Amino acid sequence: HPSPEPYPEEHFGGGPVASATPAGWLAPAAGVLGALFVGGAIVLYRTGGRRREPREPPEYGVAPPPAA
Repeated sequence: HPSPEPYPEEHFGGGPVASATPAGWLAPAAGVLGALFVGGAIVLYRTGGRRREPREPPEYGVAPPPAA
């Protein structure tokens, strides 16, 4: 459907065709989500994995990290 905004490119980053086709927004969204997921995993690995060298016993309810 036509957008009331005069410049839909600012929101969809590709104009009417890109905003009308699922691939126009699905690909960038997947790329951003993938980068955030990988970045978050790296940060969690570096902060949680490196700082908690003395592993806590399983009684505390902390699951041991999977062996990479």
